[in-house]
Amino acid sequence: MSSRTRGSLLVGGALAVVVALFFVLASGSGTESDSVGRDAVTTTSSGPREEAEAAQPIIRMKGGVPSGGPEAIRFSAGERVAFTVVPDGSVEEIHVHGYDISKPAVGVKPVEFSFLAELEGSYEIEAHTTDGTHVLVATLEVRPA
Repeated sequence: MSSRTRGSLLVGGALAVVVALFFVLASGSGTESDSVGRDAVTTTSSGPREEAEAAQPIIRMKGGVPSGGPEAIRFSAGERVAFTVVPDGSVEEIHVHGYDISKPAVGVKPVEFSFLAELEGSYEIEAHTTDGTHVLVATLEVRPA
């Protein structure tokens, strides 16, 4: 076999490895954007704090209500509660009952919440709309540690 043929085979093999690696890495990074794009609220695991933060629920509002309807988001006492509400322009404020945490909603800019789960129980998360109504966005459930 000539050195030119061996060189061509090496270059072809290296190219095949690069292409395969690209597809493996590209398919792995798609999972993150898929989870962010979901309309439904996901629940967090009861595992370590890092896992809970990685699975942060995203609640998207459409037509003044949460897409897919209000769902429960669950955390254990002592964990960091973290979730995001993406308003649709009809919401002025997001309020977490029990914890008495409110944040303004401006247009369609995501509203991020992060606080320590200190109070066990079930608490409503509401959107206060521009027409004065209160809409249930989700229920926060904090279980014993």
